[in-house]
Amino acid sequence: MTPMERFLKFMGLLCFYSYLFLLVSGGLVGYLDPGFELSKSYQIKLDTLDRQSVNSLFDHLRFLKAYVLGFAAFAIVFRREIFEARVYNRLFLTTLFLSAGGRLLTVLVNGKPNSVLIFYMITEFTFGFCILAYSRITLARAGSMPQ
Repeated sequence: MTPMERFLKFMGLLCFYSYLFLLVSGGLVGYLDPGFELSKSYQIKLDTLDRQSVNSLFDHLRFLKAYVLGFAAFAIVFRREIFEARVYNRLFLTTLFLSAGGRLLTVLVNGKPNSVLIFYMITEFTFGFCILAYSRITLARAGSMPQ
């Protein structure tokens, strides 16, 4: 393994497992305490909304966080396949880049959200590109890259 490949491996795995940590921790926080996430990450003043609106926001956030946790479970269970099988790799990276791309779309179409969400977008794109770079090596070694 060349020094560049070792560096890409370190960065790719660091970003992969950091992303999993963020998915699980963020998923659990939003699922178990949506009020905390809505007020801290999204800076929504829940006390200015009527109870039904708050309940509806909580319901929808829990619904979305269930998908986040499901994606995290997929990535944990199939972590080896994500780096060795092209179909798993494409599914994982497509989902990651769709998430980051959705955040970018918000900036381009709706305007700048709060700084926390900009940080999430930059982090997701950075993690995605690091994982992509390392997985090109692992997929080639596993024979999963097209000829």
